[in-house]
Amino acid sequence: MRAGLIWVILGGVLTVGIAVVLLRPSPPILVGFSGPLTGVNSDLGVQGRNGAQLAIEHINAGGGINGHQLELLSMDDGPTAESARDADSALLRQGVVAIIGHMTSNQAIAGLPVVEQHGAVMIAPTVSTPLLTGKRDGFFRLMPDNDSWAYATADYALAQGLKTVSVIYETANQAFAGSFVDGFVTQFEAGGGRLLQRIPFTSAQRDTLEAAAIRAVSTNPDTIVLAASARDTAALAQFIDAHDSPRPVLLSSSWAYTREIFLAGGRAVEGIVFTISYLPDDTREGYLAFRKAYTERFGWEPNFAAALAYESAKVLAAALRRTGGRAQGLREALAAGTPVQGISETVTLDQYGDVQRPPYIVTIRNGEFVSIQ
Repeated sequence: MRAGLIWVILGGVLTVGIAVVLLRPSPPILVGFSGPLTGVNSDLGVQGRNGAQLAIEHINAGGGINGHQLELLSMDDGPTAESARDADSALLRQGVVAIIGHMTSNQAIAGLPVVEQHGAVMIAPTVSTPLLTGKRDGFFRLMPDNDSWAYATADYALAQGLKTVSVIYETANQAFAGSFVDGFVTQFEAGGGRLLQRIPFTSAQRDTLEAAAIRAVSTNPDTIVLAASARDTAALAQFIDAHDSPRPVLLSSSWAYTREIFLAGGRAVEGIVFTISYLPDDTREGYLAFRKAYTERFGWEPNFAAALAYESAKVLAAALRRTGGRAQGLREALAAGTPVQGISETVTLDQYGDVQRPPYIVTIRNGEFVSIQ
């Protein structure tokens, strides 16, 4: 009688234990985000983090990955190469399967060796330096390299009859700004244009901005090309306005293509022309749904960094489904060339982790980005 009672009790305990195990939620799959959450490039980093977070919430609402929810861990990658490496190391120590980031080229180049050492992958929403193009490594991206944008910007300038140019570029993100300027000048000169001056400046030394602007307008160029952050581009536009009339045509790299430029520049940024693979006035159903969801979730409009980080998380999720949620095999899954549905169109990474997207010509009109070509 007593032995039978003991077996009944043990059976009940075992049943309860099994039930507890079965009801225990599966551990989340950790995903890292590494980007500038403070400082001059925080307009890229905060929007990028938010875009990735929104995508992860949508993925989780759809059942997650193989029964596991995704969880985003974010780190500020700071302004230096060391801070980028520290951010990535911290995320990898916490067990992330991949890092979404960085948002600037210099930081991606700095952090990539850390990712490579761990055999992990980096999916960069907004890194476009050609220095990372065509390489078999752990680097993948959702933005085309900026040679294509530089060439398209030069072609636009030539089509507008602009013959002479001065260029101003920020040296702290040399991997991006320097390559954009090089590409523009090569294409512009090939089409008969003439470079008057190439002027570097350092964002950390604020007095160099006005000096760069004064120097650029001193030779009366038809156009001035700016390769700098939104805040610095706005400041340069204000200085150029103050020192030259009529103002040369201002052309900008995609780096400044955020709403921060309106807040920092006011009317001085009206008419600046950008080349970017992102339509600000996209009317396709997918984009409208994304914009609505993002605005409701975070309280302001998304920019291109938010959209591309959202798509980065979607591309990662598609690869994780093919690996069963494991980090092992992610490189091969991402480089397989499998189309993934993005916000408005499918996204396909090639064998090197690069992507092709069409360039659009965009300007600022009445405080809004408007596509013109």
